[in-house]
Amino acid sequence: EVYLNGVKIAETHGYTVNYVVVPTNALAKGALKAGKNLLAVHTHQTGGGQYIDVGLVDIRFESPAP
Repeated sequence: EVYLNGVKIAETHGYTVNYVVVPTNALAKGALKAGKNLLAVHTHQTGGGQYIDVGLVDIRFESPAP
């Protein structure tokens, strides 16, 4: 579970050995504020890998110029 300023913005299950882009939910944009923000992650290890690396990125898709 991933929280931004106390709002749950994403959730995944299982594990992976590679980086994975996980889209945030509709609440994420409203939870982001100017200045400092708090990103929190809750995990429960039941098997698989033992590491976690989390961050936020802004991915924008632009149309090619005509």
